Amino acid sequence: MISTISPLENLVNEYDSWFQKYPFVYESELEALNRFIPSQGMGIEISVNTGRFAAALGIKKGVEYYPKMKTLAKKRGIEIFETIQEVMPFSNDEFDFCLLVDPSYLHDIRITIEQIHRILKPGGKFILGFIEKNSAIGKLYEKKKADSEFYASANFYSISQINEVLSKFGFKNLEYLQTLFGTNLSEIKSRQIPKDGYGIGSFIIIKAHKL
Repeated sequence: MISTISPLENLVNEYDSWFQKYPFVYESELEALNRFIPSQGMGIEISVNTGRFAAALGIKKGVEYYPKMKTLAKKRGIEIFETIQEVMPFSNDEFDFCLLVDPSYLHDIRITIEQIHRILKPGGKFILGFIEKNSAIGKLYEKKKADSEFYASANFYSISQINEVLSKFGFKNLEYLQTLFGTNLSEIKSRQIPKDGYGIGSFIIIKAHKL
């Protein structure tokens, strides 16, 4: 069970206003994510937070534990399942695709990804977006952990760490996109076009397949 409150719950207004402060960052992330979101099938966002991504990407269902977060997500039209990510109340092979954006506040990324694999149908897709730990923006976020309530408890991951967990729990045929090109968020003055692969952009999107 969760024994601490997520900093996102305590700073929910600051979290939600971030998307207005950096609109082109948000639009660039959405542009990249949307390229991997299937056009058909039943999907769900895991750790939907305030529903910013699910609502914009046409995903109608979301998992969220924290009350303030789920209240805003519901206002954005998301059907919320109030549960922690590690114990999802869904049947095996239930969804065609799952989205997870920013795993840095998960309590156990391994159990969460194992659960995602369980609830996906054979042939289902897992779309994961995250700030890569060793990227330019990832390094800035790491530095902020020492004196920021927002970032203090965040766990940022490298591409190799994410790939290892995906492989461990049976995901195959990984595809990659990247966006957020620049050394900091303030440099991004327009919506960016994503590029294949990883290693240049700070925001990485992986589409992994359950075979």
